Formats: sequence, structure tokens, C-alpha cells
Amino acid sequence: MRKIYLAALMLFIFDLSMAQNVVLLTENFSYPADSTLISNGWFAHSGTGTNSIRVTNGGLGWTASNYLGSNIGNAAAVNNTGSDENRPFTSYVNSGNIYVSFLARVNGAVTTTNAGYFLHIGEYADTLNPVFTSISTAFRARTYKAPGSTAAKFRFGLTFNSGTVPAAVGTDLTNDLDTGVTYLVVVKYRFNPGATNNDSVSMYVFSQGDSLLTEPASPTIGPLGGTAPDMTYGQYLALRQYNAAQRIIIDGILVQTTWRLTPTVTGLEESKRINAFEMYPNPAQDIIHLRLGEGRTGTQAIRMFNSLGQQVYSTTLEAYDSQTLSIQLPVLSNGVYSIRIEDQHSSYSMPVHINR
Repeated sequence: MRKIYLAALMLFIFDLSMAQNVVLLTENFSYPADSTLISNGWFAHSGTGTNSIRVTNGGLGWTASNYLGSNIGNAAAVNNTGSDENRPFTSYVNSGNIYVSFLARVNGAVTTTNAGYFLHIGEYADTLNPVFTSISTAFRARTYKAPGSTAAKFRFGLTFNSGTVPAAVGTDLTNDLDTGVTYLVVVKYRFNPGATNNDSVSMYVFSQGDSLLTEPASPTIGPLGGTAPDMTYGQYLALRQYNAAQRIIIDGILVQTTWRLTPTVTGLEESKRINAFEMYPNPAQDIIHLRLGEGRTGTQAIRMFNSLGQQVYSTTLEAYDSQTLSIQLPVLSNGVYSIRIEDQHSSYSMPVHINR
């Protein structure tokens, strides 16, 4: 078995307190249909030689949400039992956050017999001189699919490390989702400083049309942690085949150290949005008016935060170019708040004084 060293590939460990966004992995499966992942930069670490994961013709995508990994290349058919495969990160991290985002579609009914985890992150058996075909048994952020309330429904699940299928809706399982529909899943691993065994994992699940601009204040699942030792380094992403009827398609994988799911706004778009909105009156009492700048159309998410960063109000409104939106405020204590307006392209904030 050939040993591949960090130095040979110029991989290095990031101190995320000193770094901004680091893209650890981008995988859009832009390979020939029916080719294997292990012939395209992935490594088998279990079940080697049996039913290798293959590229399926046609990728996953959305038309109403501007995800970076949407509608690019083909996809991976993780739909059999046999070879489990990983792809190394371009850099290894041991602090801050790791965000793993991907598009997923479950085809066919999910039962108790074909439920299980199909994706996780982790570290290699030898973290300093890794052999990419030999991973540690510390599988972190195990991402599951589990039965829903009917045959046409399923649920995503998450554990910090446990190999037991999650069973508590709202704790480690999502609500019902639809088979045959493409969802965006973001799994977050957080290196918490201080004591050992205190890292955590969370999951966010988005449907087409949801805003992806900022990390939601509350995840769909989590944070979960404290059930196993902390991960020393985040070094790879793995796809797992555990059942001949698991039937899941994965595409648009993006692993990075900050929340960035949408393309950077171009200079022309940005120039149109510099004056994204005007707000009056300010100070305000019960109602504020937002006059939108040029180029802001479609669904607008409007949120207000207090001085502690806690969200105190949110709504969504449909907007047209240069329209004025009127917002009836909830009952708030006097003070300074921040109001944020965001769409699929950009997000802007402005302070507002409440003086009743």
C-alpha cells in the first residue's frame, strides 16, 4: 500500500483563528458518466473492489436558489453496498468550523432496513503521514437518512459519532422530507476551544427557494456533541455505501471554513446595490418604511436583531425594483437595533433606533 505524505502534496494545517475562508474540497463530479470515483481522485477505505461508487449521468441543481454547486457536472450514485470512499481535504484544520454542503436526492422509500449513514468527515489513521486508504474509526458528523411517516417521506439525521440511526424528530432527526426531491444539506463541525470532548456538530436543511446568504441563527438539528473525543484534525470527506437499496444521489459538494454558499456578487451587481435600501423614519415607533434600491427584486428576507445579536423579528416580502416596503414592528423596548434585508445575491444591514 503506497503511503502519501502531506509534504508531497503540499498539504498543511491551518490555524483558523488566523485564516479567512479556506475551501477544503470542491466536488461537482465533472467526470465521464459511469466512471468510478476512485479513478477520479477518491480513495477506497472499506469494501475495496466491490461495487465502487460511480458517476451518474446528469447532476443535481436548483433554479430558484443560487447555490454554488448547483447544475454543474454530473453526480455520484451512492446507491449500493460495497466500497466506501473518501477524498482528502486540500488543507487539514484543527480549529474553527468546517462546513460541508451538498445537494442530495433520495430515490425510493426509506425503511428501517435501508436506513443508515451515508456521509461523514474524519481523520486518517496516521494523521501526520496519512495513507488515504486507511482512515481512523472516529467517524464524525455521521449524516443519516431514516424513514419518514409514509413511504413517500424520509428524514435526514445527524450524530456526532454514534452509529445508531437517530430516532428523535427535532433532536437528531429532521421533520418529514419528500423522496425524489433535491435538498441542500449543510453539516457543520465546530472545534470548541477548551476542554476535550466538547466539539459539536449541526445540520441545516434547505429547500429550493430558501435564502442561503447567511447561516441561520438556529440549525435544523443540533448542536450535538460530548459523546466521543474531539476530532484532532478534519482531513477528509467520506461517502458510505451500506445497503443495496439505499438509493441516494449526491452532488455539488463544497467543504470550507466559513459560510459561503452563493456566488460572489459581480462588480456591476454590487454597484446597483450599494444603496440597497433607505429606511424612514429613524428613530421609529411602530412602522418603518424601506425604500429599495435599483436591482432588488424578488423575495426579500427582513430580520431585526437586538444589541446582543438575538433575532427579534423576521418576515419575507416580495419586492419589485425601487419599491417601498412598509413593516409593522413588534412591540420592542427602546434602544438601538439592526435591521437586515437580504435576497439571493446580497445582504445589507442598517441600525434603527426604537423610541416609543
